[in-house]
Amino acid sequence: MVNYPVSTLPLSGFRETPADYGDSEQEFQVPYSQSAPTRTKGARKFSISHELLTESEVASLRSFWASYAAAGSFQFVHPRTGSTITCVAKGAPSIVRSEVAAWNASFSFEEQL
Repeated sequence: MVNYPVSTLPLSGFRETPADYGDSEQEFQVPYSQSAPTRTKGARKFSISHELLTESEVASLRSFWASYAAAGSFQFVHPRTGSTITCVAKGAPSIVRSEVAAWNASFSFEEQL
């Protein structure tokens, strides 16, 4: 299993969106309706950003992405809880050159159920 290199990259932003369980609503005769979750477990969504990366840190992120493409999922250590989560990407990492001769990167992914 591939590991996200969060321990080797400077973390500048992290966002976690709680799981969406979805609702299924069933209509009955007026005025009654019933609502229930469609799933018992929802996938948490994450967005992470790194600023002022060096060339070697960008190379590490690109190496991770190449390994992930072959594996299909990766392990991520949650920065708040320290727990390891299996995740899937929601698109390729965005890597852009900053004005101070460094690189910025952002990446979105979600928990694999």
